[in-house]
Amino acid sequence: MSQDTTTSVKSKTIIDAVQPTEDTLSSRGGLSLVARFVRHGGWLEQIASGFTGLRKSRKGQPVDEVFKQLICFFFDGTRRHLVHFDHLKNDAGHAAVIETEPGQMLSSHAVKRFFMAFRQHHLPKFRELLRHWFIAELCAEKPAVIILGLDSVVLDNDEALKREGVHPTYRKVKGFEPLQLSWGRQVVDVQFRSGSRHSNHGEDAF
Repeated sequence: MSQDTTTSVKSKTIIDAVQPTEDTLSSRGGLSLVARFVRHGGWLEQIASGFTGLRKSRKGQPVDEVFKQLICFFFDGTRRHLVHFDHLKNDAGHAAVIETEPGQMLSSHAVKRFFMAFRQHHLPKFRELLRHWFIAELCAEKPAVIILGLDSVVLDNDEALKREGVHPTYRKVKGFEPLQLSWGRQVVDVQFRSGSRHSNHGEDAF
């Protein structure tokens, strides 16, 4: 009776030098999936169709391109401040990941102008989109039972320099407290409200 013995050979990798590379690199490769999903899934077209009037000049980027960069910015979550767009504008790796030409990258001023163009009458359009996507998901999954959750969501705006309309919340921060209707992890409807309004305020829940 014999026994085979295997000799393991360990190899060492020695770093000879550290040199710059001409390759475009990024640590946010996962954003490529987000960008492709919203682009090829038809989501951007649905969003932009209701907000074409926000583009005041042909010199600016198309509305769907602005929303794509905003969505990727929210998914990334590296920084919450809009000035981070100035850093991303000069990041060739980020532009490549989200499949945007470097010249189309937004600056913080462009994003601020875009947000400043929003008015009260734009909010129902977002709610209509949420309900449309909810119905489409129901038609796809055909659940036997639909359980909806209703709760307020506190937004902390203590750090914001401009925070018009904020009020103290029950969490002792100054912010907003939208009422959110959810189906699992999917938002079905939302009503934007000041921070002092609780879940049962007025007829909001109804």
